[in-house]
Amino acid sequence: MDHLKIPFNITNQIDHPTRPNYLVFHFKKEESANEFENELKKGNFFYERAAQDENDGSVRHLFGVRKSDLNEIEVINYAIIGKYREPLIKDKTARYVIVGFGFLLVILAILGAVLN
Repeated sequence: MDHLKIPFNITNQIDHPTRPNYLVFHFKKEESANEFENELKKGNFFYERAAQDENDGSVRHLFGVRKSDLNEIEVINYAIIGKYREPLIKDKTARYVIVGFGFLLVILAILGAVLN
């Protein structure tokens, strides 16, 4: 797993490159990787941990887990991703303006349908 090439993927899991019955979960932040590892230990799941240096100087934290444990580990994974994710639109004012604009469009569409 030292030189694992991670393709563009919406999730943080891929098939293990050499072991067909394993998946690899990857994390960019050490804090989330450590919490993931703690949860794996609590659940007594078998796993292997490795770190991979990226071209931009960052480190990607890798966890190899059994596919047979996937259902339980996915719950842990999604909880940790949700805890550490950043909002899509970071500025609160911009978020409210976009949501307000969306509601305005819906109201105009309903008015247009009713008046037509």
